[in-house]
Amino acid sequence: DDDANKKEDEPTSPDSASFYNQLGISEEDLPSHIRRDIHKQRKRKSKEAMISMKTKMYDNIHMLDEDREPLCTISMKKANWYIRKNIAEWTSPKEGSELSKDKDAKCIRLLFTHNG
Repeated sequence: DDDANKKEDEPTSPDSASFYNQLGISEEDLPSHIRRDIHKQRKRKSKEAMISMKTKMYDNIHMLDEDREPLCTISMKKANWYIRKNIAEWTSPKEGSELSKDKDAKCIRLLFTHNG
């Protein structure tokens, strides 16, 4: 009945602690450097879910000024905000520009003169 004695916060995947538990050595009886390693392992394991991203990091929506000159790149969320506020519109890059070479480039054009 080792399962009944396990703490609920212990990870279910094999780690150093479970190895020592199988040998009949409790975690408290281990040297401090091994306890520290076990602690680090658990911390890494708990952060694994945060490491992999669920969505792309950047949407690379190009924000263009009134003359279709590039200003910056923004997220899709921010681009949709500009569109909803009626201060930008979806458009294509200026002909002959670097952006026009990218067939998949998504751009919004500001409908006002920016300060900058």
